[in-house]
Amino acid sequence: MIDVNTSSDASESSAPSRRRAHPDLFKCDENRPFCKNCVRKEALCEYFDTKSRPRGCSASNVKILPVSHRSPVEAELIPPTSPISSNLCSSNLFAGRTGSPAEQLFERQLLHHFVQMTQRATDIQVTWSLWVLEEATHSPCVLNGILGIAALHLRRFKEFDKSLEEASYKYMARTIEGHRNDLRGGMSKENSSSVAATCALVSIYANVDGYYLAGDDDERMPHDWYISFRRSIHLFHIASPSIENPTVSQEFKTIRPTVDKTTCPNPFSFLLYYNPTPTDVNQEEISICMPAYVYAEMTTREPLRFPAGLSGNFIDLVKAKNPRASAISGYFFMVVKQGRQLWLIDGAPEREFDIIMRYLPRDWWSAMDWAAQVLGWVDKRDKQ
Repeated sequence: MIDVNTSSDASESSAPSRRRAHPDLFKCDENRPFCKNCVRKEALCEYFDTKSRPRGCSASNVKILPVSHRSPVEAELIPPTSPISSNLCSSNLFAGRTGSPAEQLFERQLLHHFVQMTQRATDIQVTWSLWVLEEATHSPCVLNGILGIAALHLRRFKEFDKSLEEASYKYMARTIEGHRNDLRGGMSKENSSSVAATCALVSIYANVDGYYLAGDDDERMPHDWYISFRRSIHLFHIASPSIENPTVSQEFKTIRPTVDKTTCPNPFSFLLYYNPTPTDVNQEEISICMPAYVYAEMTTREPLRFPAGLSGNFIDLVKAKNPRASAISGYFFMVVKQGRQLWLIDGAPEREFDIIMRYLPRDWWSAMDWAAQVLGWVDKRDKQ
């Protein structure tokens, strides 16, 4: 059975008068899922990130985007007002599910972990997570997806725990089967929202789980992320009018990015013309990569904008391990890490960046220093 540290979190959520964590008053140890410094100081922890850079990794010149400042009351798990919100309790979520008492307890532990992480999330994440939870109240398919994602997330702390491994596969297999049946039956106004939620969970799971399935010699590259999300975009567009949550509906309606030409200079522009070799820069390569580096900056608050805006030619460059396209991808994962919108992919930005650096020519490494600092990357091959 898994340990989700319910005792400490119960006390935390029941104390609405707590102060906010402040870096000038005491240190936040981000190396552990919940460092307890905030608990000892009776402060509300603002960091949900469960795996940050290693100890000793310099934080100089590293820009960590601030999380939004909400009042202690707003930080609690209070579902937004909607016709479905009143159903957000475990008795309704698990109504009709069968299984032994041990299995039912295990499922509730997994759901508790999902809710725990949502409570520590940023405003953006809370909106998405609560929407998924609402869909789970009337869709066993979505609930299975939540349980599978929660088990997969917990595997980061117990990578060789067979019960978590089996649970993540079992629940996600049920999710995929139910999703397939829904698509075969056709999308309607009644099921479009839950189908979209399931699609999002499956896409995230497939990409994060790829790390566990891949071997050391695997040729896997980050383009898998782009292809997976691009395939989901059409479904999100179709489902958007039927989604009651206005924020999620609007995000799906406007998922394809538009670039404001009047914005400040892009911080990733150095990647476009970086050229460590004496040969001339390939202009076709530059034209293909230009939109990608622009979209990378937009990832901070809108994580789907980057894969949605990529061209097929750019993805082909990533597949071919083109240094410039790979470097831009590395900075995309850096911004995902900084933005902290999706706790469901905790650890994935670091792993994907490591894969990129494994294939990136060493004469490009100096251009990756900023991302390497943020992601706490070290060359493991030097230690072998």
